[in-house]
Amino acid sequence: KNIEAALRESEENFRRIFEHAATAIAIGDSSARFLTCNPAFCALLGYTEEELRSKSAAELLHPDDFAQNMAGVRSLQEQKLPFFEIENRYVRKDGQPVWVRKFISVLRDAAGAPTNFVALVTDIRARKRDEEAHAKLAAIVETSDDAIISKDLNGVITSWNKGAERLFGYTAEETIGRPITMLIPAERLDEEPGILDRIRRGESVDHFETVRRRKDGKLVDISLTISPITDGAGGIIGASKIGRDITQRKRAEQALRASEE
Repeated sequence: KNIEAALRESEENFRRIFEHAATAIAIGDSSARFLTCNPAFCALLGYTEEELRSKSAAELLHPDDFAQNMAGVRSLQEQKLPFFEIENRYVRKDGQPVWVRKFISVLRDAAGAPTNFVALVTDIRARKRDEEAHAKLAAIVETSDDAIISKDLNGVITSWNKGAERLFGYTAEETIGRPITMLIPAERLDEEPGILDRIRRGESVDHFETVRRRKDGKLVDISLTISPITDGAGGIIGASKIGRDITQRKRAEQALRASEE
């Protein structure tokens, strides 16, 4: 009786964990048809448990992720892997894709044949949105006509886009890790400490017109907009600089003044 009571208590504890877990959990048969799913899994996909019992995991996969996912399942069935992890999309009941990270393991009978699949599923939509936003921003920065450069609070270059390469003639490999003063003519070196002081105070520098030196030694008139870069806690860790070539505008202004004289 004590053993039976202990077993019942163990089963009840498992049921509580299963039902109240924040992680989505699904258990399927040897064909990966759903047998039971916890409330978190149902909420993630928008189905009731009863509705899911009429479906297989394969039916809910996004078509673009089907082949890779099923290859992992086959590896489990054939005992090539003890478990596998994968990031893929399910399609919710409302038709919306949902990115998840899955940890899938298999239960076997005494003969080693697979009897059940167990999937622990984590919602990673927020991370995927952040990754997509970062990727879009990176693409915008990289394809911008303007020079976009970042530096740390010591004035050391930490990033360098194609626009900067076109404007100044240096590649990223030639500049990252070197001081930003490599671009500043000797007679203007006193500008940099003042800019860094303003950045450390959290201030921005808008449309600062100055002169910088290209790799070929030629001077170029530019307009700089400089903003602080902060970390996740809000601390200032560097600065981003957007530089625009204003040489043609300066020449036009000089020509206009000369004609007026």
